[in-house]
Amino acid sequence: MLKSLEKNPIDISNSELYKAYLLTILQNNKRSLIKACQILIEKKSENFCINDKDITLIKKILLRSLQQINDLEVIWLLYLLIEIEGIERDDDIIIRICSSKNELAQVMLLRKGFISQDLKQTMKSSSTSWILNYELFSENIITEDEFKEKLTIHQNLNMYNKLKQKGIHFCEF
Repeated sequence: MLKSLEKNPIDISNSELYKAYLLTILQNNKRSLIKACQILIEKKSENFCINDKDITLIKKILLRSLQQINDLEVIWLLYLLIEIEGIERDDDIIIRICSSKNELAQVMLLRKGFISQDLKQTMKSSSTSWILNYELFSENIITEDEFKEKLTIHQNLNMYNKLKQKGIHFCEF
């Protein structure tokens, strides 16, 4: 249904009803979740009103996806929350994400400046993926020696140092 709306847009005269439809899709249709997130983000620029109740619902869906280890859904729901400004630095959901194994979501939070010093230390001690370790290295949260040890790299260190010097990151908004 969402794909057909994209191909043949309709005039949405009742934005509250349309928003309720999109939020229902977020809750009940994993296959269309990404498209619903994209539409909600696009509609934000059209003064589409997403209120605190909607944000609370999106966070509940994200937490459910986090518990079910649906990493792609977590990424998209987190991206939605960031884009609609529905997440704050001291939000409990940030702690939950940092306690999970979804390191790409952690990279997103790190790059957007949502991670406290305490959580940076938690990430430092538990990170396993090259992408999170690189981002921690590029932000000087882990040292070059820690980075080498975590990734067991020796020959490619020059490349990572060049990436760091040039300010290259793998997650940009």
